Amino acid sequence: MRRLALLTIMGLTTSLMALGCAGVCGEDLLQCRGRCEAYKECKARGCQQSQQLAYVRDCRSLGVAWSDGVNGRRDEEKAVEYYKLACDGGDGLGCSYLGLMYEDGRGVRRNTQKAVVLYKKGCADSVTIACLGLERLQTSEQ
Repeated sequence: MRRLALLTIMGLTTSLMALGCAGVCGEDLLQCRGRCEAYKECKARGCQQSQQLAYVRDCRSLGVAWSDGVNGRRDEEKAVEYYKLACDGGDGLGCSYLGLMYEDGRGVRRNTQKAVVLYKKGCADSVTIACLGLERLQTSEQ
């Protein structure tokens, strides 16, 4: 039952995020891609975290778009790549989505231990779905 509730929340959240990205980044997501690339360049140059955070959410939004399907084409490996960028940049929701990918083995090899670590990061950032996923996995391990 908890798994179904979490998936329902995740599905609703993912759909809302995709709509948010389309609204903010443009219909073809080119603006999101450009800002996410700018984040990667900024991070490589060692710029300040506050400068990086301006673009991190765009990386998460690209992950959502690839997970849901861009122009009808899904690419879960690309989704994982963008979620990882967002999570590494301090985006708790990006960590939560990446945790779900690891838990379900979507785009990566299934690894519940990695999912727990990622859910802890998301939960520490007050992301409810991460806290629910963490609780569920910790309960199932006992």
